Amino acid sequence: MRAFIKNVLLYIMPLMLGAGILSGCEDDDMPNGGNPTIHYVRVTDPAASDSLLVGSSLGNLIAIVGENLGGTREVWFNDRQAVLNPTYITDKTILVNVPSLPPTEVMNKMVLRFANGNELQHDFVIEISGPQITRIKNEHVKDGEELVLLGEYFFDPIKVTFAGGEEAEVVSVAQNEVRVIVPEGATPGPITVQTNFGKATSSQWFRDTRNVFSDMDVSNTGGWWHGHQYFADSHPNVKPLDGKFILINKDLGAGEWFEFMVANPPSSMQTQNIPDDAIRNPSNYNLKFEINTIKPLVDGTVIKMYIGNDMPGQRGGMFYAWKPNIDTKGQWETVSIPFENIIGITNPQVSANGYGVSFWFQDGVAMTANFAVDNFRVTPK
Repeated sequence: MRAFIKNVLLYIMPLMLGAGILSGCEDDDMPNGGNPTIHYVRVTDPAASDSLLVGSSLGNLIAIVGENLGGTREVWFNDRQAVLNPTYITDKTILVNVPSLPPTEVMNKMVLRFANGNELQHDFVIEISGPQITRIKNEHVKDGEELVLLGEYFFDPIKVTFAGGEEAEVVSVAQNEVRVIVPEGATPGPITVQTNFGKATSSQWFRDTRNVFSDMDVSNTGGWWHGHQYFADSHPNVKPLDGKFILINKDLGAGEWFEFMVANPPSSMQTQNIPDDAIRNPSNYNLKFEINTIKPLVDGTVIKMYIGNDMPGQRGGMFYAWKPNIDTKGQWETVSIPFENIIGITNPQVSANGYGVSFWFQDGVAMTANFAVDNFRVTPK
């Protein structure tokens, strides 16, 4: 610990000398009549001593430069108190770390409180990015159940609203995750998150049902080769999202071929719902579906995917190999795969009759495939 303090003092001594705070004597006449004054705030690197600051990010070390600062007992950034080390407080300089926790009330003020009870305010902005939503963990959560948003810069106080203005009950907040209860009658569409530092709206839709081409809730299975025999509407380990789902439970040998969803048009798979624009401009779209792994799809799993005009003739040599390595721990999660990963290989033409689809295991490790999938769709990014 002593060595650490010695190293820090060696690092900051040029800064303190530059501010004139290590002089062996002081003038008899105190500057500014003895009243504390802040001239400026700057970085602590002596090589960048001319870099003045009007704000700082969380946790940064800063230097407060002024006059008559030696009596400082507290430094506050908005409503967060900083930790002070008396070693780094002199009449002309205070070295202090901005608190690592964000403020709950934002005044954009730094406040110094002194031994005599006085205080000094200085304009200073805590620079925190507004919230960023990277994904909705499961887009198809029912009313009254917990929904998880993943992203960055989630800080209390936080407000989460659905597309119709319905406000969610917040369960917990971490910097990269917020959990809420879906309100009764929540409207499908984007979700908005608001903090003291900004607002963000998800690019994903809550309960996104756009362009669904396979949700297993079909009155007949005409055109299906494989998959319909795995339809289920209940299971002890799988809570349905919104109807039937495909449920797989099969031991696979290394490299074994196993088809779990195959259909050729015209079929009840409704691949006509895939937008023409998604075929022409696949980079603007994602293939999405929900998955629930009862057992993990382990590292080395290979699921091949084909969507195109000639499924029987092409799929053997034209496919996207998805390598999931995913464990949802018995919960539903939304998977998103760039649509160009598939269409860029199969290069289909727009077809009013729809498209052939084939999803199958091949060339993977030996494993037990025990999972459920639902709501296959192609949606805008």
